[in-house]
Amino acid sequence: MGVQEHLLEALHAGSGPLCDDCLSETANVHPRQQVNQWARRLAGEGRLHRAPTECSLCGHYRLTNVLAHGAPMKSSGSTPATSRPSGSLAVQPGKLSIGLADGNTISLKRGAGQFVFVRIPLLFKAEKITNVFKFKNNKTVGETVEHPRYQHLREKVLHNARTLNRPLGEFLHELKLREDPFYRAFLNPYGDEVYCSFMIADPSVIKKRGVYLYAIGARVRYVGRCLDNFEKRISQGYGRIHPKNCYLDGQSTNCRLNSLIAKHRGSVGFYVCVLDDVSDIKLLESEILESLSPDWNVQGV
Repeated sequence: MGVQEHLLEALHAGSGPLCDDCLSETANVHPRQQVNQWARRLAGEGRLHRAPTECSLCGHYRLTNVLAHGAPMKSSGSTPATSRPSGSLAVQPGKLSIGLADGNTISLKRGAGQFVFVRIPLLFKAEKITNVFKFKNNKTVGETVEHPRYQHLREKVLHNARTLNRPLGEFLHELKLREDPFYRAFLNPYGDEVYCSFMIADPSVIKKRGVYLYAIGARVRYVGRCLDNFEKRISQGYGRIHPKNCYLDGQSTNCRLNSLIAKHRGSVGFYVCVLDDVSDIKLLESEILESLSPDWNVQGV
């Protein structure tokens, strides 16, 4: 009996969905990575479903496996045709595509399996926030250019002792008001954009983790993974740009994504797929990046 038959028999004998860890133990197939690889292959063949839900054995909310209705227990020696539910999009085995987007959910399909992302409302607290960089005044210009990230700017400011003693943000904002482009040399490429301030409005998900999407209509624009919790990643991260984020040694991705959300505030939606297992989170994010290539994940957009 091969690995796939062991997995299918374990699911057939079980009482509900099983995560990869529990399926590995139940079917006595090791290591766990082997279960993951075969389960993904069987899902692509339409013989089982993989979706985030509560595992019937360990009780954790994870990516789980369940037999597809009418799936054969033994391989016929050739790959069965992938089932295609009415109204869904045709997909290639192992590839994700959007099967349904109704405004409240986005369903990403792979073969007979799917991953459902639920729309979570965002509360916008402020918009059209500008010149955030000017509030970083905990260091002087002189102290800043001694940092390795800024030493290439040292020669341009050393000649003026008064400049060296100026608070950094205040000095750069003054340069901007004088239309001196040198101020941008201290900032990352997205450090002087128009930002917004927002937070997750649903308290039921803020302490959970998983994969998240930003989408406009049925088009996924950005995918990211959250390994701690959504409150820290979204409300305290992308949702609020701190002055330090704007600089060369700051968080340029936070600045870029926040500015894109600010530009599309009226149409962008935020969606989450709650997962517990870190490896499942990383795998799903990777598959979405590979299959859908969201444009906001590309630097320079």
